[in-house]
Amino acid sequence: MNCKKLFGFILCFSLLIGTSLAETCNCPPPQDKVILQLQSESWAKTTTANVSINIDGVLDKLSVNQIRDEIMHKLAKISDGDWQISSFSQTQNVSGLEEVHAVAELRMPQSNLSGLQAQVKDISRPGLNFKVANIDFSPSFDDIQNTQGSLREKIYNLVTAEMQRLEKVYPGHKFAIHAVNFIPGFFSMPVPENDSYMMRNIKAMAAPMVGGVLNVGTKVHMDAIIELLIKS
Repeated sequence: MNCKKLFGFILCFSLLIGTSLAETCNCPPPQDKVILQLQSESWAKTTTANVSINIDGVLDKLSVNQIRDEIMHKLAKISDGDWQISSFSQTQNVSGLEEVHAVAELRMPQSNLSGLQAQVKDISRPGLNFKVANIDFSPSFDDIQNTQGSLREKIYNLVTAEMQRLEKVYPGHKFAIHAVNFIPGFFSMPVPENDSYMMRNIKAMAAPMVGGVLNVGTKVHMDAIIELLIKS
């Protein structure tokens, strides 16, 4: 077989393979894309506050379960909510008495915080002391989640508007959303610099509130990378 015949055989074989692959491949043709980066931000606000109560008690003749039950019963007098014991420890003092130290937390409406110090004082007794440790006016997890949902909805609307704008600039082409990737945003939260900030909050709640609730907001930021496909 000379070189010309060999070259002709290879060429015919290559064409047959190419035709076969073209017939069996169902891959979609490549499509052009548009990548957008959109941002949105808003304030997450709340009308509640997270209240932390420090509890110090002496077991004396009570068991741990008994004093725990008493603590929960007295906390219910402050607010009939789902109090959570976030910390609980048992120690022995220098006199040999068993002591308990606990922290209870509850998210309360700000309208219920008026006179909180007096309520806490009323439920205390010798051997079982309650004290307001902190009142955090920052938005709750649910408040932030709701704000993030609103920001995603705003970005969806921005994407729709951008697609309409592109279709005006490029008549005869249609655009479809291929992917929307949300990038975790950042929160700008009020951070107390020292204990005096916390004590000002606590002292403010000791007196009746004037002029409604205190609105403390957290700025929530949302980024998104959007991939649009261009269809002729």
